[in-house]
Amino acid sequence: MQTHIKTLFIGLTAGLGIGVGGTLALGPSSGNESDAPATTILGKGSKISGRAKDFHDGDTFRLTHAGQDIALRVWGIDAPELKQMCSKDGKATACGEFAREGLEKIIGGDAMTCEMVLPSYNRWVATCVTAGGRNIGAEMVRQGYATADMKYSKGAYKSLEDEARAGKIGIWGMQMDDPTRWRNCNNKKKNRPADCPRP
Repeated sequence: MQTHIKTLFIGLTAGLGIGVGGTLALGPSSGNESDAPATTILGKGSKISGRAKDFHDGDTFRLTHAGQDIALRVWGIDAPELKQMCSKDGKATACGEFAREGLEKIIGGDAMTCEMVLPSYNRWVATCVTAGGRNIGAEMVRQGYATADMKYSKGAYKSLEDEARAGKIGIWGMQMDDPTRWRNCNNKKKNRPADCPRP
């Protein structure tokens, strides 16, 4: 039984590109391997440097490193989902787009260094600091583009969120559903919480 479980675990992690030791292999899986860049093996604490591209939403983007585009999620924050709408002065506001634009603005064209914290959904959650010394997660919360994550990072940026809330900066000047609640209410694959608005 133990052998069967171990084999199953190795099979699942290999399918995701995640090693048994918690490493994540990122690199080409098809095509002309001789012309492709070498696979980057990442683990907790690994650091990579490069420039950001493909901003998916307010907390997820790709970093070009050693010829590879590596998917990263910013540690310590939770930004409104891309399709999430909020309200400001009685008018609908695309706060998900607002957050994505904020991430792109804060990063700008600067090179950055990111330290891997943990693998999640075939990407890495990472702390990222620009060459100019800006901590991306902290700045996203400070400037009101994201909330401080309380579940996985234990509110590392909670004090910055409190300041943004008090000043009604960014999303705190809007009527906004907490991003986690918004996801739960709009996830068709799961039972919606009873207090969600009717679709």
